[in-house]
Amino acid sequence: MAIRPLLLFAGAIATAAVRDVRSLSIQADAPYSRVEVQGRCLPASATTALGAPPRNAGDWQLQDLQESATAVWVAGTRPAGCAGEATDTTTYVVRARVFLDTVRVEAENTRRTRLYLVGALR
Repeated sequence: MAIRPLLLFAGAIATAAVRDVRSLSIQADAPYSRVEVQGRCLPASATTALGAPPRNAGDWQLQDLQESATAVWVAGTRPAGCAGEATDTTTYVVRARVFLDTVRVEAENTRRTRLYLVGALR
């Protein structure tokens, strides 16, 4: 299994160790904080992360390496080599900023706060 670094935040970055997607938390990760997260790229048709893409249709999902039901949206360019196919076992390391928004959850007839990541390829 190859590990490909992916830089999504331009400029100097000071972060803790690389984390798993499941470790991201609305309570613990302040908006605009910088994080390094590892996971797998999901297909564009996947519905794992909460809600629709946060910014545009080009946003993609980073899936946790251990918990396949856990993913986070990444707003930014899909990395080269990230075909987004279900069989992709490549581990990507993403450097990005944390953002929060609110999405409507139809099944629960409620609104929920979600965390997503934002960056740009360097």
